[in-house]
Amino acid sequence: MLKQKARVDWLKSEDINSRFYHSRLRWRKTKNDLVGLSINSVWCEEVSTVKCQVKQYFESRFGVRLRAKINLDGINFKNISETDNDLLCKEISELEVLEAVSQCGSSKSPRPDGFNFFFIKKNWDIIGTNIVRALLSFQNTGFIPRG
Repeated sequence: MLKQKARVDWLKSEDINSRFYHSRLRWRKTKNDLVGLSINSVWCEEVSTVKCQVKQYFESRFGVRLRAKINLDGINFKNISETDNDLLCKEISELEVLEAVSQCGSSKSPRPDGFNFFFIKKNWDIIGTNIVRALLSFQNTGFIPRG
């Protein structure tokens, strides 16, 4: 409870552009300043050396690590036939989309926008052509706009 009261007092006093507020800012800035580093058990305050060591530390910590590349030579992958490829690449029809929509459960929702499959099935005669047009656009361009 005391911790919460102290937090409330801090928020109240921080909102006021007061001497207390500025002294807290100065204290925090001096506390967060990096004056020097211990490099190999030797204290160093030279700015360029400290910057270089900090940069090296973060590059080693968050830099891209090279990984061994996998060699796939000599592996025989299964290929699909030309007929199957043509079937997969052919333009989708409105009948196929309607069949896929009708096979989905009515209470299921493809997106979190609230429109479930019951809504899509019920209003197919109004929105069906737009859905098919959007799917065809995606099939041709590989891009679906956010809207």
